[in-house]
Amino acid sequence: MKKYFLDSNIYLRFILKDDPGLSSKARQYFLDAKNGKSKLFLTSEALIEINYVLQKVYSVDKKEIIRHLSALVRAPYFEVVERSLLAKAVRLYEKTPIDFVDCLLFARAKSQGGEVLTFDQDFKRLEKA
Repeated sequence: MKKYFLDSNIYLRFILKDDPGLSSKARQYFLDAKNGKSKLFLTSEALIEINYVLQKVYSVDKKEIIRHLSALVRAPYFEVVERSLLAKAVRLYEKTPIDFVDCLLFARAKSQGGEVLTFDQDFKRLEKA
């Protein structure tokens, strides 16, 4: 079985449908994974980029972005690298006004029994979330 690591543009074409040919191909990749024909790996790097592009390039509402990130992390036919960590980061992102990357860094530090060394006061808010 072929293994593929998802680049953010595959998911972006799928949800944005801004290129019908590529949207269709992306949909087929997901169906193939769902039907066990291939394995699709999702990484934190791809989620970070998806968030960034949706937010900064397409001005998508944060609630909509969270819906997409959550769906990706929960999708049973994706092999999500650090699934529980990414799910925690998405939950923090949903509950707070903090950037997704900072939520992920915070979640990763906590999962390793550490803290984030920073001058950024946002991390104090994450402690309370």
